[in-house]
Amino acid sequence: MKVLICSDSHGNPENIRRIIQAEQPDHLLFLGDGERDLVMAQFDFPDLPCHAVAGNCDYTDNNPDEAFLQLEGVNILMAHGHRYGVKSSYERFFRRGIMRRAKLICAGHTHTALIREKFGITLINPGSIGFYFDPTYAVAELKDGKILRTELRRLEAPVFSE
Repeated sequence: MKVLICSDSHGNPENIRRIIQAEQPDHLLFLGDGERDLVMAQFDFPDLPCHAVAGNCDYTDNNPDEAFLQLEGVNILMAHGHRYGVKSSYERFFRRGIMRRAKLICAGHTHTALIREKFGITLINPGSIGFYFDPTYAVAELKDGKILRTELRRLEAPVFSE
């Protein structure tokens, strides 16, 4: 299963549309700060399964602060990250992943893309898909309870929404 992971679109739904079109994922994980952007992008891809969490700049109650799900037998913890202080450290978020027995934890908020492994857990921060000069996102391949591959990618020729 190919999972597309993005965050922090901040008013730029077109970049979400473009990565969905380019990647053709089986599932989308959205990590907040752009709930409305996600809704707008979903109009073009109504059959794409999606899970989303709210970010610190999302002001509706449409999505939870944290979500736990299982895809292809992989336990996944999602959060925007602001409630875990990820701009300072990912330690609290890793501890939450351990408590939830997650194999994959995903957070945004920092706008800095990274993949890190610790305690047998893979952390993905996809960066910001709305970032104007260098929008980033992540892709994960999951199968039979295993994370086969994770990769950070850049959106070429991003669209600059106003």
